[in-house]
Amino acid sequence: EIIASCGAIEASFTIFVYAIEDTPQDIEAEKIRIDTAVTTMQIDDKEYLTVSFDPSDTTNKAVRWESDQPEVIRVEAATGLIEAVGAGEATITVTSLENESIYDAVTITVMERSGITSLSWENEISTLLKGEIGELKAVITGTGEETSFKPVWSSSNPEVITVSAKNDDTASAEIEALAKGTAVIYLMVQDQMITQTITVTETETIPVTTITIDELGNRDYLEMSVNESQELTIHVNEDAADKNLTVTSSDETIATINGTTIEAISEGIAVITIQPSDAASSVVRKIFVKVMPEPEPEVTLDKNSLVIVAGTAGSVSATSILEATYQWSCEDDTVTLTNADEAAVTIQTTTTQVKNVVLTLSVTINGNEITRECLLTLIPAPSQSDAAEKIEILDDQGQILDLLKLDLTAPQAMLTAHVLPETAVQYVNWTSSDPATASVQGSNSAIVTAYKTGSVTLTATTLDGKVQASIPCVITNSGKEEVVIRSIKLKAETQELMIGERAELRVSLDPESQIDQVLFTTSKEGILSIEKSSSGVYVMKGLSEGSVDVTVVATDDLSKKDTLRIIVSKAPAQPLLFKEFTLWNEKGEAVSTKTVIDATQKTILVTVPLLHDKRSLVARYTLSGEGKVNVGGIEQQSGVSVNDYQEAVAYEVIDPEGSHTLYTVLVLNETIPSVNGALKTFKLNGVEGEIDEAAKKVIVKLDKHEDRSRLIAEFTMSDALELIGPQGVQVSGESENDYRNGQTMTVIGKNGVSVTYQILVDIGPAVQTMTLSQNGKQYSGIIDAQQDTIRFSALKGQADLSAGFTVTAETSALDPQGVSYETTIQFENGTQTLTITDGNGRSYTYTLMFEETEPESELTLTGMKIGGIECKIEGRIIEVILPYGRDLSEALKVEYTSSEPGELMIEETTISNGGSRVFGEEKALEVTIKNDEKSKEYTLIVSQASGSAKIEKVILNGTEAEPNEQNELKFTFAKGTDLSQVRAEFQLSDSRAKVYVDHEETVSGT
Repeated sequence: EIIASCGAIEASFTIFVYAIEDTPQDIEAEKIRIDTAVTTMQIDDKEYLTVSFDPSDTTNKAVRWESDQPEVIRVEAATGLIEAVGAGEATITVTSLENESIYDAVTITVMERSGITSLSWENEISTLLKGEIGELKAVITGTGEETSFKPVWSSSNPEVITVSAKNDDTASAEIEALAKGTAVIYLMVQDQMITQTITVTETETIPVTTITIDELGNRDYLEMSVNESQELTIHVNEDAADKNLTVTSSDETIATINGTTIEAISEGIAVITIQPSDAASSVVRKIFVKVMPEPEPEVTLDKNSLVIVAGTAGSVSATSILEATYQWSCEDDTVTLTNADEAAVTIQTTTTQVKNVVLTLSVTINGNEITRECLLTLIPAPSQSDAAEKIEILDDQGQILDLLKLDLTAPQAMLTAHVLPETAVQYVNWTSSDPATASVQGSNSAIVTAYKTGSVTLTATTLDGKVQASIPCVITNSGKEEVVIRSIKLKAETQELMIGERAELRVSLDPESQIDQVLFTTSKEGILSIEKSSSGVYVMKGLSEGSVDVTVVATDDLSKKDTLRIIVSKAPAQPLLFKEFTLWNEKGEAVSTKTVIDATQKTILVTVPLLHDKRSLVARYTLSGEGKVNVGGIEQQSGVSVNDYQEAVAYEVIDPEGSHTLYTVLVLNETIPSVNGALKTFKLNGVEGEIDEAAKKVIVKLDKHEDRSRLIAEFTMSDALELIGPQGVQVSGESENDYRNGQTMTVIGKNGVSVTYQILVDIGPAVQTMTLSQNGKQYSGIIDAQQDTIRFSALKGQADLSAGFTVTAETSALDPQGVSYETTIQFENGTQTLTITDGNGRSYTYTLMFEETEPESELTLTGMKIGGIECKIEGRIIEVILPYGRDLSEALKVEYTSSEPGELMIEETTISNGGSRVFGEEKALEVTIKNDEKSKEYTLIVSQASGSAKIEKVILNGTEAEPNEQNELKFTFAKGTDLSQVRAEFQLSDSRAKVYVDHEETVSGT
């Protein structure tokens, strides 16, 4: 038995010897030779060097590889893997370990890697005539030797267009149009590619190059209402050979287009596409149609009040956006109406006295009747008076106004028209430039009423129409925040896609809160698809060859949009390669710590932890395309197939065309590190902890309101196998622990050394206790940690609130300077604020409240129970801590006693003694005890125990049981046992905890 041990870690295996044969004579090496044709490399290249022995049956073939210039070429001493890391020349030497006088060497030159920095077209060709020959030229820039760039030209359809590189300039190519059709010309240089789509025609035809619409001008959006139609007048360039157009709608349930007429069907956004029927024409016109709900029937009067002088005539007009019938009426005998059944009515009066009457309009729209009213002020013909010279518009304080500001939260204001001179007629007619936004009604003093945000002009005109005065009126709405999209920008992860390839589309909106209010459209169908992933990211996918314009538009403002050109091309033929390769155990746990895939050498080096068993591992991998993988002739399934990786494993990759690529997978164990394991990062609730590596201490700064009893840590380690905590092995992001008193965590290093860290949670100077002292008396505060308040109370006359109190506080700050706090304060009106700062600069502000209570003769609560739990009453503070697990959504019984008869109110709801109430989540509530003569208010603080205490064991009549995972206690008694009276004994994790059976406190042993 062979045993290997490292600290507490041990492994063994057994060797069985069945027979002993004659030991063969060792054959020594006479000569070794490096088998490689490699003389040059580029930086980042890797190669495996191999060695041959003479004689070939040499017994000991162990060798050591060395590089005389490791800054140029690094070499693995055992495997012969070389890696070019810098420009220059290095000699690689291999030496026999049995006889160091036998060696061989090779000198290799390393050059800077050739790389493409940019690839673009110098010229572009979109069309050719059959038989025409053209030339394409690319601009290639990069690093390294240009001879290594090796441009590769190809045509997607060589029967239509052929392409061949020029001998004297491989960045240029000659193209020849052979037949009518379309072909995509590809230029591939290393890992970059550009394309051009070229159409071949038999005769020169003029395509459609412009599409204009008279009704839209330069706009490409249209707003309509349901059931509305819009006729379009569409033009194309006069010299186009084929002027026929094809029109389609992206969603005919929202809007349809028949010929040149758009019909709005239902609310939403649809895209109308207008494009030439001729396939050779590439111009496309898109119209974004936003369909809004059908407008409600609405009627607006041009004026809401009118002054009419006997012997003169006035008029009022109504406006409706829908077809309507009108009927005007006025019940005053002195009023005569002309055209009473039309939209505009003329009014005359023969009144001999001043009076106000109502002019009523009844409008019928689609069978619905709408009524509008105009206030008429009738005055007799005035006696001789001075002519008006000027009108001043005054506010309700008599001040001259030049601007009226209204807000929809207070939409009315009073205006008065002051006609000068005073001896002139003071009556005026008021009008609004937009009565739908704000109306004005009155004959001298007038009421202005605002209906929506905007601006109008309010005008007062003398009855003879000769003198006017106007002021602007601006209406805002402080109660509603308007969200206006200011800009939209579209970016793509890449603007060149292969067929089947996916890439992200990124939309930048200002403001970002409207990011979901966008719509995508493409200039051509079938080339590109756009979908929104489950994570909210927009992803485009190449479907077929061609170029397409992608447009994003803001649905709330169709004028805000942006467009990108995306080119989709065929992927050039590439060998099928491994993209990812990881190893897992049969339990589904990741094993590999590092993977290096060398696509050039077709090798995969996988590193697994120290001493890890390599016999039964599962590979999870992805390929660069569709294909299958074999090992030893057996087809593999990623994440399923199990193989033994103690030796190198050959993976055969087969693409759909039958091409084979062979990879060698070598699995290596990590080396034993020389350093101890260590915590690198440690987070609680997403807050990064400060790691003091010298003191082996981690401090995480959390807010004092955080629940520290059940925190989950996220951590990373270096050179470590696992982290051990109070519940055993810790899993980052999963293991839960109580950090109220800190925790101790131990890192088990890969070298077998254990390192222990102290994990501390610093909640800053959170007050734990606070005492006020005055004249030898002390007053303890009741702390409400959630509300950051500390309440003190004393009988009236017991404390002098105008004098100073000495404050002594104990805090939970980890900094030694913040552990205790002492100062002097005075109370003003019974309250004071106090800010406590620790040595780390963290501070909290508390509100201190001191309440003086009446003598005992007052009406007070002397006792209170909620859900059977006794409440603690101190001063005007009532505290109750309900047991952990109690459902706070259920109604709890409320019982109380008071110094005098009285009724109890909780949050203005009367609760009878023994009645019930639902308290819901933990909170502070207002409680009042009152009778006909007295009342007293309290603050009731309802909270719930954290549940950290647990029942460890229960003994019923001598029979024991421990809680299972479902917190059940199961007992087995002999049949016939009398269970009507059972003695219960409890063993608890915290001796201070209480036990409740059916919500009643129960003492162990009873």
